[in-house]
Amino acid sequence: MSNVTSSQTIGPFFHEALKWGNAVGNGEIELQGRIVDGAGNPIDDAMIEVWANDVAGVAGFGLLRQPSDREGRFVFRLPKPNAGQPLAHVCVFARGCFNHHFTAVFTSGSDHPLLNATPAARRDTLIASANGASSFVWTIRMQGESETVFFEYQ
Repeated sequence: MSNVTSSQTIGPFFHEALKWGNAVGNGEIELQGRIVDGAGNPIDDAMIEVWANDVAGVAGFGLLRQPSDREGRFVFRLPKPNAGQPLAHVCVFARGCFNHHFTAVFTSGSDHPLLNATPAARRDTLIASANGASSFVWTIRMQGESETVFFEYQ
């Protein structure tokens, strides 16, 4: 018998696990979003996990998790970020992905080293559109021409 086990996906079972509780948060900023596949179809069984910054600008405040719904939608209420900070650092768990994917979401005009290190032609995949004074809309595209930029976490 081998000690080596390959990575495989047999789920996901996120919706079952999250029946015991998932958190939208209670901050002043709302982040609404969708997660879609390469053809633009909603991914209805993903889990989106976010870390927002606290009032001192330190990442890690309020780890929140939300399953995507039938239309691939999710929503979080986050603390208002300090100038230039991301709305949130994001981790995506989805079917067919052997590993989770790390990204971040920013508002227009953000000046952050992570955003600035992203090739200019791809930065818009990390920018949420304003939808009023305290609401933002963002789409996570898992693959394709407008694939969201994902980062290697070390």
